[in-house]
Amino acid sequence: MSHPISDAMVGMTAEERAAYKASAYRDFPNALGRTFTKGPAVVTILEVPTVVSGTLRLVLGLTLNGVEQDLSGFNPLFVHNPPILVDDPAGDIVRTWVDQQGVTQTRVLAEDRLRALRAIVIDALKAYVG
Repeated sequence: MSHPISDAMVGMTAEERAAYKASAYRDFPNALGRTFTKGPAVVTILEVPTVVSGTLRLVLGLTLNGVEQDLSGFNPLFVHNPPILVDDPAGDIVRTWVDQQGVTQTRVLAEDRLRALRAIVIDALKAYVG
């Protein structure tokens, strides 16, 4: 499988990686107007994602049970070091580590900006709705 973002970050510092991942969303195809649904909530990306000082900037709209919500105190949403990897049993990126109890843990991941963007938006929704 292809890992264009992950491969490009080899050798970068943590701060350089965070800024590079944020920039990967700036040119994300069809991000503007994309909607994500979770139960009665529909989240819409209202502006093209931008990068401000190495941080991803998103402006979101939220409709709950068919009623538009006022997100003026919530927008814009800034995401430092946005994810580009998502859990995926069919993925080809394997991360293994030993946890505090000495047990070996493994995650199987895939590089997928769309699913990662969905996770960002849904996590933001959870923070807003509570």
